[in-house]
Amino acid sequence: SFIYLVVIACLLWILFRYYRNKRAYKMKLQQLELQQEQEKQLNEIKLRFFTNISHDLRTPLSLIVGPVEDLEARTKDPTSKSMLDMIHRNADLLLSLVNQILDFRRLELGNERMNLTDGNIVPIISVVCESFKLKAKKEGINLTFLPMVEDVEMQFDKDKMTKVMMNLLSNAFKFSRIGGCITVSIDVKDQNALIQVADTGIGIPDD
Repeated sequence: SFIYLVVIACLLWILFRYYRNKRAYKMKLQQLELQQEQEKQLNEIKLRFFTNISHDLRTPLSLIVGPVEDLEARTKDPTSKSMLDMIHRNADLLLSLVNQILDFRRLELGNERMNLTDGNIVPIISVVCESFKLKAKKEGINLTFLPMVEDVEMQFDKDKMTKVMMNLLSNAFKFSRIGGCITVSIDVKDQNALIQVADTGIGIPDD
């Protein structure tokens, strides 16, 4: 009688709440999927934009390197030659940074590969450190390269190792103050190359 009606009403109310919540959850899920798809499309547009910009920048950068090399070959004055060499190295590094965007695009598409070659890794680290010498002088920071060994023959990707070292040194400079010190060292430990970048900057949290 009355009790049955109350029970039936309660059951109907529970079913109504259940289907209403289920519908709301389904709609929220659809909205989330739509939002994710829109974000994915936006990221794709951004990546295409940066890829196109990178292609556009790479050509004039390549054209800068050629004349600088020609001037280097003709210049006899040691000071001018040193400055041109610095311009040359930094133009190469800028070109490398532009290529990083293209590498990131290839990575997104699953086309990025390691290009391992055999050789001595010490000169690679040395060249990167030399490229930061003028920056160190201008910012009043003491940059030191301390190779504990002169020759470390191993397999490595020259391009990626250069990018890694540039990133580490850029961050070391970013967080170091005037009068600070940045030390780059390379050693062999347990048959592995041990490369360290240490600085007297503000540091980062242990975690």
